Amino acid sequence: MRPILRTLSGTAAALTALAANAALEAGEWQIASIDGAATLGEARIVFAPDGTFSGSTGCNRFRGSGVVDGGALVIDSPPVTTLMACPDAALTAQDDRIVALFAGRTNLAFDPFADRVTLTRGDTTLTLVPAGTAAAEPPGPADPLPPDPILPDPSLPGPLSLADAPFVTVFGVSDHLNIHAAPGTASEVVAKAPSGTLFRNKGCQTGEAHDWCNIVSLDASGTEGWAAADYLEPAAAATRAGAGVFDRIGSLACTDGGAATKCDAGVAYDPDGTTVVAVFRPDGVQRLFTFVDGSFAFADTSQAGGGFDATAARAGDVTVVTIEGERYDIPDDLVSGQ
Repeated sequence: MRPILRTLSGTAAALTALAANAALEAGEWQIASIDGAATLGEARIVFAPDGTFSGSTGCNRFRGSGVVDGGALVIDSPPVTTLMACPDAALTAQDDRIVALFAGRTNLAFDPFADRVTLTRGDTTLTLVPAGTAAAEPPGPADPLPPDPILPDPSLPGPLSLADAPFVTVFGVSDHLNIHAAPGTASEVVAKAPSGTLFRNKGCQTGEAHDWCNIVSLDASGTEGWAAADYLEPAAAATRAGAGVFDRIGSLACTDGGAATKCDAGVAYDPDGTTVVAVFRPDGVQRLFTFVDGSFAFADTSQAGGGFDATAARAGDVTVVTIEGERYDIPDDLVSGQ
C-alpha cells in the first residue's frame, strides 16, 4: 500500500501538506466512482506539491488550487475549466457534478485498508484511488494538460460555420431572441436572450422559414431550446475567453511587482489564427492577451487601474508581456495549441 496519510487533523495548510498530513498523496489519482457508480471515460485528478490540482472529468479539463483545513479541502475560487460539449447526457451530468464538487469546502475521508479517498460535498461523493502507474515525480504546476480540440476538423480553413460552432452568441436583435421548446415559431417560448448572450450549440437543422439551432444556456438554469439561426453567430475566441469558456487550460509564470509566481491561464482559439489567453492572477485580477498567427497583438488592460499600455518581447519560445510592474511569460505552445 502506498504511504498516504495518517491524520486529517491540524491547522490550514497548503495542499503540499496533503502528501504528508492529509488523505491525498501528491500525484495522480483516478476518480473511480460517483456515489458508488463507476465513472465514465478517463476521469482523473493530479495533486501537485505546491497546492494546485488539475484533472479531467472524463469530458472537460479543470485546474485550481486549495488548502486543507480540519479534514476538508477548501477551494476559495471555482476551478478554471474547459467547457466543451460532452458526447452524451450521462457524461454531461458526470462533468457537472465533478466540477461542482471542487468549489467551496469539500470533506475528506481516507480508508487506509482499501487505499482510497472519498471527497464529499452536499449529496455528491467522489471515490479516488491511486492511478495504476505512479509517476516518478508528481507533475509540477506548469505541466499543462493536453489541449482539447474545438473544431470537428482542426484543418478547416476560414471562419467556423454556425453548424460546426460548439458555442454561439446572440446578435442582431433589438430586444430579445425567443428560445423555443422546438424548432418553429409556433412552439412555446421557454426563454428570451439579449444580444451577446453565449450558448452551447448542440446542432442546427434546416426549417421552412428559418434554420434552427438547438442551444443550451451556460448559466445555472441549463435552459435548452431552439433559436432561429439568423440571429446566432459562432462565438469568437475573445467572447468565449471573456466568459471563461476555454479550449485549453494551464498555468504560466507571472510577476506583479514582487516575487515570481504561477498564474492560472485559459486559452480560446479561432480557426482564423486568433488566440486569446486569459490569465488569472492570485489576487483575482484577470488579464486578456490576444495573439494573431502566433504573434502578440494587444492586451485588455481595463483592470490595470489606469489603462496602461502593454509591451511584448521575445525570450526563446516565450512571449514576455509587461504591463507596468506586471510580467507574464506566455509560452508558444500555449498560444499555438500544439
